[in-house]
Amino acid sequence: MQEHPSAVGEFAKAHNLLTLTPNSLRNAEVLALLRETQADCGVVVAYGKIFPQNILEIFPHGWINAHGSLLPRWRGASPIQHAVLAGDSTTGVTLMRIDAGMDTGPTFATDRLRIDENETSQTLASKLSQSSARLIQSELIPYLEGKRPLTPQPGEGITTAPLIAKGDGVLDFTLPAETLERQIRAYTSWPGSTCTIKGTTIKILQASVQPGSTVPGTCILLPNGFGIGTAQALLVPHSLQVVGKKAMSALAFRNGYPKLFQ
Repeated sequence: MQEHPSAVGEFAKAHNLLTLTPNSLRNAEVLALLRETQADCGVVVAYGKIFPQNILEIFPHGWINAHGSLLPRWRGASPIQHAVLAGDSTTGVTLMRIDAGMDTGPTFATDRLRIDENETSQTLASKLSQSSARLIQSELIPYLEGKRPLTPQPGEGITTAPLIAKGDGVLDFTLPAETLERQIRAYTSWPGSTCTIKGTTIKILQASVQPGSTVPGTCILLPNGFGIGTAQALLVPHSLQVVGKKAMSALAFRNGYPKLFQ
């Protein structure tokens, strides 16, 4: 429960770059420090807070956000997780100029990426971070030179990606197994995907979908572990973790907790 600087913060300090970590942008001292930089624009990645209007207007070319989706799809705090959760086949990075709305500003560059079949939010975030870096490097200077005109976002195809809560990770077996398998991949880092089997809470780390049926939320034995009934098909865990224990295979869990399957 200790604060640690991000990799960006560590790099900045190592190279004697100005590093600010304000709790709020609604602060006269922060405003003054930003003015002193006399920067052409600011670049924002995964900041997660609304910019006050006086901060938005401080630089001649505003603030540019590298957003982890193909706007206007998945505006909001968790675009990567929601793309995996929805089963999207593609996503990407959009460079936009921040306005007063939630990811509603005009855009000037995009980079499209394919979402692999077994993609997790962690692997996708890694790909998008690399894409963001490349896109900023290639497109920011042309934008400042007026060679990348701003384009308003279309009014169609808008979806939102609200902040994820801890309770969102609880698996609901009245949903199809395919939906739950996507949830497990979407919430792999946080909050995780949990369920309770006869009073024992487990976090499912990896799973697949297999034909079959049983009462939603109940388990049936399989050669290499077990399956859990859902609204459609079986959710078959491959790797899981009992709260407070190390990760293990589904077969090891079944052998270690036989009373849960009697």
